[in-house]
Amino acid sequence: MKTPESGRLQFPSVDASTDPARHAEYLALVASVIAELRAEALEALDLRPGACLLDAGCGLGEHAIEIAPRVLPGGRVVGVDASHVMVERARGAADLARSPVEFVVGDIRALPFADASFDASRCERVLQHLTPSDAATAVAELVRVTRRGGVIQLIDVDHYQTAFTASDAELARRLVFEGRATSRYPDAGLFVHLLLSQAGVRGAVVVARAGRFQNLAVFDTVQQLGQSLTELVAGGAVSPGRAQDFRDDLVARDLAGTFLATMIGYIGTGRKA
Repeated sequence: MKTPESGRLQFPSVDASTDPARHAEYLALVASVIAELRAEALEALDLRPGACLLDAGCGLGEHAIEIAPRVLPGGRVVGVDASHVMVERARGAADLARSPVEFVVGDIRALPFADASFDASRCERVLQHLTPSDAATAVAELVRVTRRGGVIQLIDVDHYQTAFTASDAELARRLVFEGRATSRYPDAGLFVHLLLSQAGVRGAVVVARAGRFQNLAVFDTVQQLGQSLTELVAGGAVSPGRAQDFRDDLVARDLAGTFLATMIGYIGTGRKA
């Protein structure tokens, strides 16, 4: 279990970060962890050749590039992200893959597209970084730019349901709550159905899936455990000895192959009325 070097990742302000590469590395890691969830969600979009898809909050753009062949020939995939850094990286990845995906800078709360521009719109792990009010605005925007009868899909997590094995169960629960400090809407996943319904999406189906981590280093990076524990010690809430015992316990479990952590992700999919 490592000690963090440069503080918490702040995705709403990637472009202002002194180390945007850390954000990119984090996103690439998470993409590998949620591959199965993404594959299930992709099938629910029911994309066909000729369809136009919006990937809102596309990050590094790797999933938009992966999706593109499903809508060819004649289709179109557009990725939008608020970060200039992420969009530039996504464009570079598309060029390298010789992919026709378009990437643009834009705010999901005020999408730079005309009404009914897309057959389907998806948004993955973005709402947790918005306030509940802004999340509702964002979903309304997704509905606006999607044609009548088109598919709207929201994917997000409920950070409060994260859990992992530890002898010091009380401190483990404390770290789960500390770890959601960078999320403005930490339980957004639990509310994807409500958000869809409020935006006029009908017949939404929501599924919950548990992401499993059996590698401490990966979970440590995703959950920012080391950062949270360091902050608790610095603030006097946890003694250095207790923190060291906690670290040692997790490392021992990892070495023994008995470490396990889960995070719950939600996929909500429906159609614009």
